[in-house]
Amino acid sequence: MLKVTILGFPKASPSSVVGPLDVFAQSGIFWNRLTGLDTNKYFDVELVTPDGGPLNCMNGVVMQPKRPMQEVERTDLIVMSSIADFFHIRQTQSEALEWVKGHYANGAMLASVCTGAFFLAETGLLDGKTATTHWGFAPLFAKRYPNILLRQDKFITDEGNLFCSGGVSSGVDLAFYLVEKLIGYQEAMQCAKALAHDYVRDTQRPYGSLLAPANHNDGQIVFAQKHIEDNFDKHLAVEELAQATGMARRTFERRFKQATGQTPLSYLQRARVEAAKRLLESTNHSFEEITCKVGYEDCGSFRRIFMKVAGILPREYRQKFKPSAPA
Repeated sequence: MLKVTILGFPKASPSSVVGPLDVFAQSGIFWNRLTGLDTNKYFDVELVTPDGGPLNCMNGVVMQPKRPMQEVERTDLIVMSSIADFFHIRQTQSEALEWVKGHYANGAMLASVCTGAFFLAETGLLDGKTATTHWGFAPLFAKRYPNILLRQDKFITDEGNLFCSGGVSSGVDLAFYLVEKLIGYQEAMQCAKALAHDYVRDTQRPYGSLLAPANHNDGQIVFAQKHIEDNFDKHLAVEELAQATGMARRTFERRFKQATGQTPLSYLQRARVEAAKRLLESTNHSFEEITCKVGYEDCGSFRRIFMKVAGILPREYRQKFKPSAPA
């Protein structure tokens, strides 16, 4: 039986704790009971906190850990919850950082949920490796940890014994992924079926905004971003955007990329895909009609762009996000 330790941080999302805990605790148990098979407990899972005190989560939820982390002598896997104060990890969680690194040196695997990737990054173990985190915090993560290869489109990254997952709910996907990796595909899928979870997600691109935030303090580029977002359905030339901001084209392109991480044309493309996503969610327009409304003429070409940028086909996006009609 493998030992799994969930490390909970103050103000963590409760789901980032309970979600993975449930998956590991129910693997080999729930499905077997439902189908009349003998149970087979694969994981010994427990919740710990740095000091052993109650875990005060977001939304007023309080959880009681089994014990403080320092009482854990051996573990096979440490799963780190989301963390709220990721600006001062070295100051507030220095003991936890050393504890995690010590268990890693002794062979434990490490996995992070959502913003728990910031904690894992602070250990230095992710340097030169891939990682993911919640799409909304990805720009900050990339800026703070330039030596880590951020794959913000991924729900899960796997570096052999270091794992990251995207948003809070993808912590459940990460747990199923680890059950499959450690025990086997059949056991992971049986547990997913028992918990009625659709364990097939690979990318978090459909869930997030495709546009860069305008919090970079370059006022002229903020103006250009807004101009693109307000006029995505029109013909917009880079030269015209540069002139509107009072810059030479090469200067404008350099500053735009520096501020947003995207080229102006890529930003325009993403603005059109964002608009198409909204129309797929809120209307019954055909994709051909939507293509025209967002400024494209070739439906096939735009479908390929949509798939590339959003990570999902338009019809799949509509099925996933358009509200169901009342019964």
